[in-house]
Amino acid sequence: MPQPDAVLFLILGIFLAVMAVLYLVTYGGASGSGPGYSVGPSFGLFIGLIAGIIVAVGGFLKRSEPQAVTSAYGAPGTGPTYGGGTPPPPPTA
Repeated sequence: MPQPDAVLFLILGIFLAVMAVLYLVTYGGASGSGPGYSVGPSFGLFIGLIAGIIVAVGGFLKRSEPQAVTSAYGAPGTGPTYGGGTPPPPPTA
């Protein structure tokens, strides 16, 4: 992905929270239900809203952490290797 994971979590969490709030505002107080149907917001809507807020906050907090440094040629700090993968011996005096 072109964006770091923290930014994706932040965007996804905001999207989830906004969708839950929009549902609460538009369909939360709907009336005229038939037999066997409940009216109003349910427990799952509030869980979804809280989960969206938690994901967005987690993405925001993760954004402030430094990124892990990765090396394209192996473990960081190993330096270049020669031949069979072992560094040359140190010079003797």
